[in-house]
Amino acid sequence: MKIKPETLTAYLDGELDEQQARELRERSLADAQLAATLAALQIDRDRMKQDYMALESIAPVDDLRSALATSAKPANDINTGGGNRKLLMAAACAACLAVGVMVGSGSGNWTGAEKSWREAVAEYQVLYSAETLKWNAIAPAEVETTLKQLSDRIGVPLTRQVLKLPIADFRRGQMLTFGSRPLVQLAYLHDGVTPVAFCITPDGAPDVGLAAETREGLPIVHWARDGISYMVIGDIPNEQLLGMAQTLRDRL
Repeated sequence: MKIKPETLTAYLDGELDEQQARELRERSLADAQLAATLAALQIDRDRMKQDYMALESIAPVDDLRSALATSAKPANDINTGGGNRKLLMAAACAACLAVGVMVGSGSGNWTGAEKSWREAVAEYQVLYSAETLKWNAIAPAEVETTLKQLSDRIGVPLTRQVLKLPIADFRRGQMLTFGSRPLVQLAYLHDGVTPVAFCITPDGAPDVGLAAETREGLPIVHWARDGISYMVIGDIPNEQLLGMAQTLRDRL
């Protein structure tokens, strides 16, 4: 049965009751097309809020209000596209352009506080190739020591057995940071060809079940539990990525 678009948006907005949300979530895990549709509809609300705050802080609000007051005309004049209306639109566009420069460029990059951690990981992941993980794999004798250090840093029990997957070989683990938070990246090579990453960050997020999305052209499955966020990302079939996520979530 086809699901109405308004039902999907209600789910993403948290407006469905618990039973409806659970049924839709379970259906999306078994239906790759539905998962992709939900991912396309999903909005990074934190980023939108931060962008709006940035706009509010630097936009020439007083100038725009002054332009609006001095250019007020009857509706029929405005609808004809008079000069004052064009001036007002130009001022608004200039303000938006300023926000684009300040927020999109700044010092040349988005800061950790201005983008989601999944976006940051996706930008990093697209640079990986099979050679990256073949040439920089961790030595077998160092795996347990490395995993112990990473586990102690983020409070998640990582072991060789926990991370072992049938369709991807664990190659290395490393500690990154996002803002002031630690971010563990565990790198895999899928079928000896495609890099896949399992990432973990203790960010205090509320519990969220498995959800799918796409960033930088790469499919992602993510979830959160006990204040810790998790994600797997890689250019492999959706059902395989979902299987990896389910396995790792169940083990942790």
